[in-house]
Amino acid sequence: MQEQHFPFRLPQNDVASQLTIWGDSAIWTDITKGGSPALALLSSSRVPASILLQIHDWARHWRQHGPIVISGFQSETENEALQVLLGGVQPVVLVLARGMLKRLRPEYRQPVEEGRLLLVSPFPDSVQWVSAENAQVRNRLVCNLANAVLVAHAEPGSKTEKLAETLTDGDKPLWTVDHPGNKNLQALGFRAYSTG
Repeated sequence: MQEQHFPFRLPQNDVASQLTIWGDSAIWTDITKGGSPALALLSSSRVPASILLQIHDWARHWRQHGPIVISGFQSETENEALQVLLGGVQPVVLVLARGMLKRLRPEYRQPVEEGRLLLVSPFPDSVQWVSAENAQVRNRLVCNLANAVLVAHAEPGSKTEKLAETLTDGDKPLWTVDHPGNKNLQALGFRAYSTG
């Protein structure tokens, strides 16, 4: 599959960037034209084990029934979801916090070839390292592409919590795991997520 390039401007950002996608462009068309529901998945790096288990269980449901999950899949929780999702039939969108990969990782090859995994990068190929700033740009893009946002967990004072605060100004549904460790998100207006 060939890389494709699309012009894109992040809201709240004056710099226009060129998005590069690698995979089945039908997935891109589906999420950008609103054909299928898309859920952004974000999480702080440190997370209670019971939240990690809940995301694992939900990912088992999502991989068969949707929605299309969009994430950077960088934190442990996000990565756990990716490993489960790649075993299913639903498309997954992985947004990189760096330039496009020079070659596919072995675990990505089959899902990309089968049209189930789409890689997206808002950075030029020359950006080969993930920085905290790039991760923030990536996470904003993840949220902008989705119809709804699920923040599995946001440590108080973390960059994930700061991003969650900015999302409350929008009109997208905001979800979190019903857990005592997510009282900060619930106070912001995030509601308990359920696959039902």
